Amino acid sequence: MKVIAFGDSWVFGDEIADDDVKKRESVNLTGVIRNTYKLSTYNFAVNGGSLDEIILQIISYLNSPHYNTDDLILIGLTSPIRKYHYNNILKTGIRFPSWSWDSFSNWGNPKLTTDIEYKKWWELNIKYNVNVRNDVIEYFKSILTIKSLLSDFNKYIIWQSIDGDFYEQIETDYENITIPYYDNNDRHFAYSDLFFDKKYTDLLLKKNTLETQLWLNLSESSWRKWLYDNGGDLDVFFKDNHHPNLTGINLWFNEFLKKYIDKVLDI
Repeated sequence: MKVIAFGDSWVFGDEIADDDVKKRESVNLTGVIRNTYKLSTYNFAVNGGSLDEIILQIISYLNSPHYNTDDLILIGLTSPIRKYHYNNILKTGIRFPSWSWDSFSNWGNPKLTTDIEYKKWWELNIKYNVNVRNDVIEYFKSILTIKSLLSDFNKYIIWQSIDGDFYEQIETDYENITIPYYDNNDRHFAYSDLFFDKKYTDLLLKKNTLETQLWLNLSESSWRKWLYDNGGDLDVFFKDNHHPNLTGINLWFNEFLKKYIDKVLDI
């Protein structure tokens, strides 16, 4: 059995030792797990990773020589506002947050950040399409895809690393989703907002799961919020509060994640 981890920069271990891979992998989350349980670990997480990329990470693992259904799968879900698109100008995939041009232009490819037409598209997209409801629909589809991809695994733990409060930000001044259906030849309409019901989504994720298949992303605080709530006077973040430092990693692991790993491993 190995430990296989997926996620964004929080699972990756950003800001720990960017130029020293061995050092980073020895003290980031998978490093702490490896040292604690004496298990081999594989870390597929990437900086700035989106939910789309986490799905691609899982598919990559499922088709790799490391694939083994006895492995323990750990997934730190990221913000649904992050997107991963293939761009026709760059001929490659790009990551971007949907809500902020300034954030994108800080690290985006110069060919795009200086492209007036691209910026115009960005602004129009924000005007017409960017809202929490669309983000939640994408999140809903992503987590159900992940559940399907993990159907052959008996052991997994899934949590939210950042932005776990988006369900509380859903707009309320929208019409319900309209679902047409036919009863013989008669057309009817059903109205549903179940996409946006956190309790319904949580129940759906946990339906027909084992006690060793843990979905914590909607029932527990995100890793970031947990550190804010439980860090006390400790310094648990790097300087800009974007990522956990070594204290933040070890505190969250020992006080939160470890009990779930122990449960799944029957320790």
